Amino acid sequence: MLPSGRYVGQRVPRWEDRRFVEGRGRYLDDLSLPDQVEVAFARSPYAHARIRRIDLQAARSHPEAIGVYAWEDLRDLLRPYWTMPRGPIRQARVTPLASEKVRWVGEPVAVVVARDRYVAEDLCELVTVEYEPLAPVVDALEAMKPDSPRLYEEWPDNVVSHQTFQAGNPEAELRGCAVVVRKRFRSNRVTAVPLEGRGVLARWDPREETLTVWMGHQDVHLARAVLSEILGLPLSRIRVVSPDVGGAFGIKLPIYPEEMVVCALSRLLGRPVKWVQDRRESLLGDTHAREAVVDVEAGFDAAGKLRAMRIHVISDAGAYAVAGRGPIIEGSMLARELPGPYDLRHYAYTLDVVMTNKAPVAVYRGVAIPVSTFVMERVMDLAADALQMDPAEIRRRNLIRTFPYATVTGHVYDAGQYLEGLEKLLELVDYGRWRAEQARLREQGRYLGVGICCLVDATARGGGFYGRLGLKAATQEGCILRVDPSGGIIAALGTTTQGQGLHTALAQLIADTLGVPLERVTVVMGDTATTPYGGGAWASRGAVAGGAVALLAARRLREKIQHIAAHLLEAAPEDIELAEGRAFVRGTTARSLSLEEIAHTAYFVAVDLPARMEPGLEVMVHWEPEIPATFAYTAQAMVVEVQPETGAVNILKYVVVEDCGPIINPGLVDGQLRGGILQGLGQALYEDLVYDAQGQLLTSTLLDYLLPGFCEAPEVEIHHLSTPSTRTVGGLRGMAESGTAGAPAVLANAVADALKPFGAEVTALPLSPARVAELIRGQKPTKGG
Repeated sequence: MLPSGRYVGQRVPRWEDRRFVEGRGRYLDDLSLPDQVEVAFARSPYAHARIRRIDLQAARSHPEAIGVYAWEDLRDLLRPYWTMPRGPIRQARVTPLASEKVRWVGEPVAVVVARDRYVAEDLCELVTVEYEPLAPVVDALEAMKPDSPRLYEEWPDNVVSHQTFQAGNPEAELRGCAVVVRKRFRSNRVTAVPLEGRGVLARWDPREETLTVWMGHQDVHLARAVLSEILGLPLSRIRVVSPDVGGAFGIKLPIYPEEMVVCALSRLLGRPVKWVQDRRESLLGDTHAREAVVDVEAGFDAAGKLRAMRIHVISDAGAYAVAGRGPIIEGSMLARELPGPYDLRHYAYTLDVVMTNKAPVAVYRGVAIPVSTFVMERVMDLAADALQMDPAEIRRRNLIRTFPYATVTGHVYDAGQYLEGLEKLLELVDYGRWRAEQARLREQGRYLGVGICCLVDATARGGGFYGRLGLKAATQEGCILRVDPSGGIIAALGTTTQGQGLHTALAQLIADTLGVPLERVTVVMGDTATTPYGGGAWASRGAVAGGAVALLAARRLREKIQHIAAHLLEAAPEDIELAEGRAFVRGTTARSLSLEEIAHTAYFVAVDLPARMEPGLEVMVHWEPEIPATFAYTAQAMVVEVQPETGAVNILKYVVVEDCGPIINPGLVDGQLRGGILQGLGQALYEDLVYDAQGQLLTSTLLDYLLPGFCEAPEVEIHHLSTPSTRTVGGLRGMAESGTAGAPAVLANAVADALKPFGAEVTALPLSPARVAELIRGQKPTKGG
């Protein structure tokens, strides 16, 4: 379990906040180096075209040009990469700059180097590319047709991965069900839009032949490994540093072509090279996510018990794989984890991951769970309607109650309070009162809806989940923990932080375990030169994996401190207690040593250490979860009022019950939930990356791609349960994605409930005012619907 002390479990203010609030954060664009140059990219205006000729002469001959390059100029410095090294997937060769074809609008074709970004952008206008336009395909269903244009001509179709799975006998079970829900669901394409866009600064040192790369990244060790492979440089010659990061949410996990090209150019030119994207580049070219069509057959018996499901997932992967994450992750997780917190033994899925002429798809906060939860929770409500059962009751009858529970697709839920969480949610939201209020207001022509959702989120992936696919994504984590001679504590971890407060959470664990004031602990992350190898921060693994190694390292170091103190104080190690930066003999304050005195002995008077003890006060620990993931549980309820005239959705009440096991810092957990919920509501209500038939992105500015802001943020009531995981250190579970994962589902169910008098059916996101108005257009409300 977690240590009990002054800090763990408390709302300790974030150590990082003061400098952020005072504007003293140090982000990528705050960095500049002597002799630095900047780049801009000439990008494809076509979604699908063959490149006939690239003419760089006009740009190269301009006096302001420092360098102008196409793929042919860089091919000796950069290696192509492949869709995904292993797994059930077709291979495609990807070059950082387009070489023969372009496959999405915005794909980099050439790069210009100048003294600054402004000049480089102007010179991009002088780059001439002769294209032979080809028919694009922008819809995954169209792309699957036999006569559809091929993105990769060597493939027989556009399906990059076709997978099937079956457990039990869903076909036979469906035949015997009282109710079968058959629907097609669609999820919209979205992207993360962090406050700080992507960027990179690279410096090649020709004297030592080393490359230093600064970029806001979620996994510096992964970044170094991918760059080593692409650049053909040994790992030992590359250092990756992630300064302060203004949000990431998954899109700063892959390595993009721009980052590869900037590194190659620094090596080619022998000087620092920098690129920072603008917002249009961000919307066009950051990885997108969650566009999927899911066809469902779900059978229930007369008592409301889910008996069997068959689904077909068509996942739109865009035009390419991105290095570091393959294109099948989203669809694969969606298919495997769709049953969520419900007991199901007969399940089959077919998955088709399809390439289209749009920006690449990869991971985004919650990876697939927002879509799987949206589909599963709509199915629950539709089945409840068909059985004339309350939505809460059908969930009661299907939630998993006995743990550990092996899911139909092979996961193990080690422990949980799923039913208790639902009951607590219904009590907190005052479910019965809102149902009565809903009936009363409908008589007045007002349309309230009450939505519920329950979900399980797979967090802190372990057990080689990605490694078995050949990706260089470590699921283990490392920590070096040191007491310096002055008694200060330095913890260096392989994970990273993107603004989620991880410095503070890790310091709380270490301070309590070693019995020192919090301000003595310094946490270092995000630099491959100073931290042990680790897996970075994604899949809600910061506290689970980072916290685990920090805790294990602190426990090991505490043991050594106790042995040294016991030796010096002539006591037994088990009688040594650590508190307030001192080691006391239990039961007395008269016999004690400060941590400085113990460290002084460990470093400078080794002859006074216990026999055969290694000098110094430093330990290194690596840890990986025993199971492929640890699972957090969330139940959410929402009350909305829908304006039939405008389609506007007004959130009246929002309650969340979450269970991430023991909590290190409730303030951080609540902040993660609230931030995630707002991102989830963005997908549910506003955000949509819309392409026209020619593959042009129509929502390429923040005037078109609408984001929720402070004014759209609802008040959210949060309640915590605590079911420790039996498979992680301290019982920790991840939770940073639960809010994002549940918000689309609970809002969709609430809106669908509000629209029942109109006979409207909610099967697609987002539920923008226009979409809601379209759902009820021309339909008269019925009483008691």
